[in-house]
Amino acid sequence: MAAMDSKSSYSYFLTPQPCNPHHPLFIFLPGMDETGNELMRIQTAGLETAFDVRCFVIPPDNLTNCDNMALEVVSLTEIELAKIPRSDIYLCGESFGCCLALKVLERYPNYFTKIILINSASSFNRVPWLKFG
Repeated sequence: MAAMDSKSSYSYFLTPQPCNPHHPLFIFLPGMDETGNELMRIQTAGLETAFDVRCFVIPPDNLTNCDNMALEVVSLTEIELAKIPRSDIYLCGESFGCCLALKVLERYPNYFTKIILINSASSFNRVPWLKFG
């Protein structure tokens, strides 16, 4: 598991399971409701059988804008690839993580092999009950 100072305001990758260097790299971008590492471990459980999983962690005091956060994702991915080169890199975003994934792809369209968007927050304006709030 990645060791990181919990008081740091820098984003980082959490490795929820032991590394699997022979599997494709799987970058998970969580939603804004991600408040702890335990939920992230539950969301990515089982993926280690086919992937080497990294979870993007955004500390609560990190107020980086979306463009810079996309650069952080790419920089952290490059660090991982420098350790263990891979030909397949999966980018998976959930909720807000979908928006961030789309921002990453906007700037680096050919960087990732596959993209997976789950519960995309990009369709937020199409939720009819929000008009009643």
